[in-house]
Amino acid sequence: MILRSIEEKMIRKILSLTVLSLLFCPFSGSCLEYYVNGATGSDSATCGLQLTAPCKTIRKALDNIPNGEVTIKISRGTYVEDHLGVWGVNAPDGRNVAFEGGWNSDFSSHSCNISGTTVVPGDTTNPGWPVLFHLSASGNNNQAAMAIKCMTLKKIASGDITQAIYLGSEQQGQTELTIDHVRITGFSDPYVARFFSRTGGNNSVRGVST
Repeated sequence: MILRSIEEKMIRKILSLTVLSLLFCPFSGSCLEYYVNGATGSDSATCGLQLTAPCKTIRKALDNIPNGEVTIKISRGTYVEDHLGVWGVNAPDGRNVAFEGGWNSDFSSHSCNISGTTVVPGDTTNPGWPVLFHLSASGNNNQAAMAIKCMTLKKIASGDITQAIYLGSEQQGQTELTIDHVRITGFSDPYVARFFSRTGGNNSVRGVST
């Protein structure tokens, strides 16, 4: 009876850990974690990988991450960012990045409150390709995935032509976008989201909860 009770507790613990792992590592359940804190962080070539040395900007954390699956944990606050791009690389590595807002300052607790973490466009006059989050894959066996979770994407400047989200694939490239508890405000058509596919490219959007 005691053995059965212990086994049941172990099973519940394993299931609990599995759920948490999938919550913060949405693609495979196992990933590297990088950290961003706009108030206390500092951008450097090595920032983000340690809890005690977060990056100041999401952009720098994204620059520092390796291929494979990575969750970027973002503390609450407002971030001014540009062209947060995830580009496809060849399988089996792929490039799978989750942007997870709603963390407290030392990343010890999380609340998926969409108003806690806000991302706004920075360079709003860029005539090239102004976009906030950009997911793209091009070429056979080229894969990329992005998850945007627990945050608000907000456009403030008048005349800003920035798109909130761009998703594109071509030449057999494969992309997957997950949007979970995200509010998009201030953007108007056609600048909310754009999905583009040609010559055998494949885009998919899943787990949408806004």
